[in-house]
Amino acid sequence: MKSLFFLIILGVSEVVVIGQLHSIFGLYTLIGLYVISTAIGGILLYVRYPEFKRSMKASKNLGKKFKNKISEKEHALSTDQLKKFPPLLFIARYGIAVGLIIAPGIVSDLVGIAIILPVVTSFFINRKIDKEIVKAGVQP
Repeated sequence: MKSLFFLIILGVSEVVVIGQLHSIFGLYTLIGLYVISTAIGGILLYVRYPEFKRSMKASKNLGKKFKNKISEKEHALSTDQLKKFPPLLFIARYGIAVGLIIAPGIVSDLVGIAIILPVVTSFFINRKIDKEIVKAGVQP
């Protein structure tokens, strides 16, 4: 539900921003901004691609371990296992960023770039993992 709401907000903001930028700069400048934002996003994705490949390799092993752990009756994850989630989250984040950068629009490109930036996302990922550790009742 949250992701659907996010996509609706993203779509509406995309239309509003494109309309405003078209009235301010004109069509050719707007197309140039779109090409520049897509190029910056593509370059950033290219730079982060080696980390994506490493995360894919790490996630294959982690996925098997988590699947075996969850199939047991008691499926609470330990602190160490929760700390191993960033490669899995990086793969999802990278995929979402690729989709947003490929999608036409300047706002979607900026959101995709923000998703893939290491500083921004490490803050949110670490915060989410810490919340899950607290929820599980395990001391970090």
